[in-house]
Amino acid sequence: MGVIDFKKEHVRDLISLCRLGQEQTGFAGNVDDTLIKLGLFHGVGAWCYYRYKNNHISGDIEERDLAEWKKHFITASLANQQKLKVYHQVQEILRKEGIPVIGLKGIVLASGIYEDEGVRPMGDVDILVPEGMGFKALELLLKAGARQNYVFRSVLHEKVHSHVRAINYNGVLVEIHQRLFSLGNPYHTKGVDFFKNTLRIEKQGVVINSLNHVWLGYHLLAHAASNIRTGGLRFGWLVDMAILFRQQPDIDSYINSVLQINPSRKKNLSNIVGMVKVLMSSDIVPDPVIPDIFEAMKLRNVQKIHKVVNFDEIWHTPQLSRKIHLAFRELFPDTRYMKQWGRNKECSILKLYLKRLFGGIF
Repeated sequence: MGVIDFKKEHVRDLISLCRLGQEQTGFAGNVDDTLIKLGLFHGVGAWCYYRYKNNHISGDIEERDLAEWKKHFITASLANQQKLKVYHQVQEILRKEGIPVIGLKGIVLASGIYEDEGVRPMGDVDILVPEGMGFKALELLLKAGARQNYVFRSVLHEKVHSHVRAINYNGVLVEIHQRLFSLGNPYHTKGVDFFKNTLRIEKQGVVINSLNHVWLGYHLLAHAASNIRTGGLRFGWLVDMAILFRQQPDIDSYINSVLQINPSRKKNLSNIVGMVKVLMSSDIVPDPVIPDIFEAMKLRNVQKIHKVVNFDEIWHTPQLSRKIHLAFRELFPDTRYMKQWGRNKECSILKLYLKRLFGGIF
C-alpha cells in the first residue's frame, strides 16, 4: 500500500470509529476508500469492524462498506495463531538453554490486552531477553533453522541497538530485543531488570511473560514517541494504549506512575497521553488534538530523518571510543552491509561507498 493522501476529517472519523466503550458511538462521517485504506495501514481496520459487529457503532454504515476490514479481521486471526505458535517455539528453544523471554508489543497485546486476538494484527514477533544475551539467543535460533534477514552497519551498531538483526523462523519475522531502546535513545532506561517487572499471560495453553502494566505502558508510550521522532505515528498504537489505560483501576495514578519512569521525557510522553485520552471519552474531540494526531500520522522523509537521529543517538551513546567507532561506521559501514543494500545496483563496492557519502544515505 503506497502513501495515502488523507485529511484531518479522516482522522476525526477514525477516532469516532475506534473510541472505546460499550455504548454506541454515533458515526456521522463518510466511509470512503481513503478511510478504509487508512484504517488498514494504521492497523485499526479489524478493530473498527469488530466494534461494528458488536453494535458499538451506529450511523449510516452497511457491512458491505467494511468488506476490506472484515477480511483483515479474519486473516489477522489466522496469522496471529501462527505467530503465537512461533513465539512458543522460540521461547522453548531459548528456555532450554537458560535464556528467559519476555513478549513485547503485538504478541502481548493480542494475547492479553484485547478481548479478541483478531482485532490486533501484528507484523512480527518481538521478544526481550536479558541484556547481554541477544547474540547468544540469535545464535541458538539460527542453529535451530532461522534465517537472518539483514546485517547491521557494524557489529558495534548491533551491540548498542535495542535488538539484534531480525530473523525469519518458520515463516514469521522475529526480533530479539536485548533492551527496550538503543543505548543512545532518550527513552532508554539504565540498570532496570525487566525480568523482575513481569506478569504472566496464558493464551491457548501458551504461557507468555509480559512486562507489568506500568512498564508495558511506558514501552508503548515511549515507542510511539520515538517513532514520531523518526517517521510517524501508527494510529493503532493509540488504540493499544487506550485499551491498556482503561483496564487500570485508577487511570490517573497509573499514568502518573508511567510518566515518572523517565521525567526528562515527561512532556513528550504527556502529549501522547493526551492523544490516547481522546479515544477513552465520548465527548466531542478537542479541536487542537485533531491537528496533533494528523501531523504525527503523516509519513516523513524517513531516510533523511534517520540520518540525523542516528548521529544524535551516537552522540548520546556512552563512551567516547564507541561514539568514534559508530560515527565512522555510520559513514563507512561494514562491506556486508553495503553489499546487502546495494545488491540491486550494478556497481562496485567503491562506488557504493561514494554514493553513500555524496549521494544520500540508503
